[in-house]
Amino acid sequence: MSIINVTKMKKSVRYRHVLLLDEKSIPLRGNHAGRLTYVDGEFYLPDSQNNKMLVFPITEMREIPKKIRKKCLIIDIFVQTRSYSINLKPSFVSYDWSRKQFLVGSFH
Repeated sequence: MSIINVTKMKKSVRYRHVLLLDEKSIPLRGNHAGRLTYVDGEFYLPDSQNNKMLVFPITEMREIPKKIRKKCLIIDIFVQTRSYSINLKPSFVSYDWSRKQFLVGSFH
């Protein structure tokens, strides 16, 4: 996953590559981070393989040591702290700020 700060756009955009880890610190596979949404200091990622919403607090972001970073493009790691079961196979998530609730959808 790559994170870009678009609040202060300049000619050259800076971004960071991030690796997503589960609660056991195992890299997540098969999830498309393009469906990710950010609300109140936490990233939410729908896990369509397990019918869950995965939660990654920004406070759990860890920097990869520089020695390892030279060998790969990843700079930071996000560790999942919890998940929520969902009664459907979630394909995407968004947040409705006016209603203060998540909007979850599924592709068939």
